[in-house]
Amino acid sequence: MRSWAARTILMLDSYSIKVHGIGGEMGRRIGLLSDIHGNLTALRAVLTDAAGRVDDYWVLGDVLLPGPGAGEILAELATVGATCVRGNWDDEALAVLRGEADMNDPTDVYFTCLVRFLYERIGDVGVTQMAAWPVTLTMTVESVTVALSHNLPTKLHGHDLLPQADQANFDRLFEGNSADVAVIGHTHQQMLRYGCGEQLVVNPGTVGAPYDRGKRGDLRARYAVMTIDGRSVSGVEFRTVDYDVAREVEYARAVGLPYVEFYRDALEAGVYHTHDQAGLTEINARLGYDAVARAFIETRRAGVEPRGATA
Repeated sequence: MRSWAARTILMLDSYSIKVHGIGGEMGRRIGLLSDIHGNLTALRAVLTDAAGRVDDYWVLGDVLLPGPGAGEILAELATVGATCVRGNWDDEALAVLRGEADMNDPTDVYFTCLVRFLYERIGDVGVTQMAAWPVTLTMTVESVTVALSHNLPTKLHGHDLLPQADQANFDRLFEGNSADVAVIGHTHQQMLRYGCGEQLVVNPGTVGAPYDRGKRGDLRARYAVMTIDGRSVSGVEFRTVDYDVAREVEYARAVGLPYVEFYRDALEAGVYHTHDQAGLTEINARLGYDAVARAFIETRRAGVEPRGATA
């Protein structure tokens, strides 16, 4: 497979949904969540904070991995009736489950071991649910049309939509549609910008995988509440939520998450090892992850279901 971090979506699933009715006197309040990345403790803290503030939940991809939350996260999102689109981690997990991985690439080995862990916990039922998430989605709330995507509609990876990126990149969110608003994720940074046609662009930040580009050391969970009053977006509130990092790391250890020390580094220090080729090569050999990944990929390519994957 092409490097899991550098694949481009060539065939897109796209859906359109119309939401009728206003949530209250202040308008319909949309909870925008993105980049949960398997962090169950952070998600539960965000949902607790959002309770009473939000009428609907829209999730902008990267729902699962590298954290330990699996079926529990899917259940939490189902409970609040969340609408989800697919992110690059979600899409790459599906690719690995099709047997698409390069076992000579330490990052692919890392990702394959995580996908094996995930599959053993969600089985085919959960995989079917993930595969049903569209890459792009259009939501209409009264007269306001909102385009949902993880990153660019035709590209789930890359740095095209960092807050300081060229204006032309953000205008691409409105190509081929008549959206008034685009909501995105992927960069893990809360952001509000505009397209050249005065369309609003909102990124709620990351629920479960924070890192602080400003070096302030603030690694709390983030999300946003967007209020639509029937004619326009009347407000966007960016929220930051404390959660129990130690509890999340303890949970990861208890359920046997691979690379748990790397996960701890991410949550406690904002340090990510996804592309640390030297570090991954060493730990893959030392802990036997190379062999685990190869065996799993062989079963996927052969169409054999691993034990424990029927949940």
